[in-house]
Amino acid sequence: MELKRLMPRIVKVRVRPQFTSGPPDPAKAVRWWSEDHYVGFESVRALRWLGVNWVKWKYRKFPDAYFVPATDVVELVKEMSVAGILSPLTKSSRVFEGGCNLGRNLWALREAFDCEVTGMDVSAKAIEMARDKIWKGRDRVTLHLDNLLTTKWFEEIPDGHFDLALTRWHLIHIPRSPEKSKYLAHMKRIAKTLLILEPVSAERTGTIQYQMGEQICHSWDDWAREYDLTEFSPRTQFENTAVFYSRRGREAS
Repeated sequence: MELKRLMPRIVKVRVRPQFTSGPPDPAKAVRWWSEDHYVGFESVRALRWLGVNWVKWKYRKFPDAYFVPATDVVELVKEMSVAGILSPLTKSSRVFEGGCNLGRNLWALREAFDCEVTGMDVSAKAIEMARDKIWKGRDRVTLHLDNLLTTKWFEEIPDGHFDLALTRWHLIHIPRSPEKSKYLAHMKRIAKTLLILEPVSAERTGTIQYQMGEQICHSWDDWAREYDLTEFSPRTQFENTAVFYSRRGREAS
């Protein structure tokens, strides 16, 4: 263990974000993603040895950071199925993800359960790459380019059409607003089970913060209370992430 600690390693350099407070503005929050500004966003890595960052370099997070393996979501779904919260996914199951980007969560679920998957995102770059490169040639996959806060697509979907609808680190970027509440209501209606994975912060709950020149929104909602969700405590480990769910017709005790 001591030798491993002393070996050089590549790490992500963590920079404490500078937050500012601001009023709810869904259109402004969506703009960063819809105009694909995030595609060119750069983070920093470093070669660390003996506690010192000897060499630093910048790298673009898109696309690799947006398509890292999501086997943890598969394990979570299995765990919730065993708990009786979610019906087991099969080849005949339908899954929808809001804010899917390249579809890494959908990819993992499709690989594990061979289910039909549908995603929607406001990023033209993400949907184009997903369709033309990542998902090309795969059947029973539908990817929509649209704004989830304003899309008319929900009106075409029958109640309970999807066996599972999910979001992951997506709702945090939409400020608390009537548009957001309506979006969550749609998600609950179209799916038998809604599953959301979002970061939580006890000291920030109830606040709306911005960074990157007020382009990126962090809305620290009280997920369970504000959206009538139930928190689930999984054995599966999710870093800085809480799990909430809602089921059509009944809530688990």
